[in-house]
Amino acid sequence: MSVGNKRYIYVAAATLMLLLAGIIYAWSILNAPFQAEFGWSQGALGLNFTLTMGAFCAGLIWGGYLLKRIPLRKILISAGILVCIGFSVTGTMSGNSILVLYIAYAIFCGLGIGVVYNALISSIMGWFPDKRATVSGILMMGFGASTLVFGFIANAIMNAIGWRNMYIGIGVTILVVFTICSFLIKAYVPPSKPPEAKDKGLDKIQENVQSKPKDYNTSELLRLPSFWRFYGFETLIAAVGACVIAMARDMAVYVGTTESLAVILVGVSSVSNGFGRIVAGVLFDKKGSLTTMRTVGIIALLTPLLMLLSGWTSRTIWFVPGIMLAGFSYGFTPVLASGFMGKNYGMKNFPMNFSIVSTFLFVASFSATIGGWLHGVFGGFNAVFIFMGILGALGIVMAETLRTCGQ
Repeated sequence: MSVGNKRYIYVAAATLMLLLAGIIYAWSILNAPFQAEFGWSQGALGLNFTLTMGAFCAGLIWGGYLLKRIPLRKILISAGILVCIGFSVTGTMSGNSILVLYIAYAIFCGLGIGVVYNALISSIMGWFPDKRATVSGILMMGFGASTLVFGFIANAIMNAIGWRNMYIGIGVTILVVFTICSFLIKAYVPPSKPPEAKDKGLDKIQENVQSKPKDYNTSELLRLPSFWRFYGFETLIAAVGACVIAMARDMAVYVGTTESLAVILVGVSSVSNGFGRIVAGVLFDKKGSLTTMRTVGIIALLTPLLMLLSGWTSRTIWFVPGIMLAGFSYGFTPVLASGFMGKNYGMKNFPMNFSIVSTFLFVASFSATIGGWLHGVFGGFNAVFIFMGILGALGIVMAETLRTCGQ
């Protein structure tokens, strides 16, 4: 089988792994037993998610570092062991100290999943010089859709066999799947001359790629104003979605939905997140980065405007498309990051460069903290919606400063 055909097997295996890894985002479902059994507060459990995102971003950087020094298979299996330990320890903890949760779930699981996320995306994208953003969108769709797919499954399993067995089962399953899939994926290594010269499939694809950007190392990248403008754009747009993700259920109840409908709308937002990643990849490959940035900027601005209209009128008809667009716009950002970095700064140092830019997810998550403070001060979400609108508007302005990059 030619490399041009094998690369689709790589995508399938990597998507499955990311689908499992994305369960870390189902924290709002997985944390239920800790509040009931141990009496831990929502604030303490919320801190665990913040720490998880911090460890995830650290794992992104670590994964980029390891990919240049260790075979991909060893990285994936080692990360699987780390995640398995994290889930297993979480499933056996006594509840005497929440520090055990922070170390096991946040640090071990967050770090391991961050390593896998970067290692897989960096390894697969190089095989698709003709459709990098589309493929990264497919991979990230699996990661984003995990909450919907496995979150509710985990909830059902928790009720059937208990939360402790569920946590241990998740850890073991992830290790087994990561180990098996690691034998099905081959990392792309940028060659000094056209790869697989006798492989007509991939060779022809490489020849059809019109331009090759300069390969910037991380030190050079961090000195580029264009990189920091893009980083700012990604942070602003993702901050809109992060604010909604953190408080979606409460926002829905505030504008007048029932409790059951609020839970459904959280799932709808997750679906929109995954769908947005596919659309972002296709749009980037067909129309370029500027069109994609302008599109997601407009969507990110429409999100709070619709929610604010719903809050003012107490009509949920405006909130439903608002929460869908929130997930949709948030899904755009990681795909846009991978496409923009590869197209403008090269693939040679992509693993480390991608890990650096992806830290915007952690920075953007602080919008939820600010949103929570605004909610407390003003006693409602309308002030939060206005804050999100300002973020979206600034994102649109920032996109225009990048109109000379990656057309």
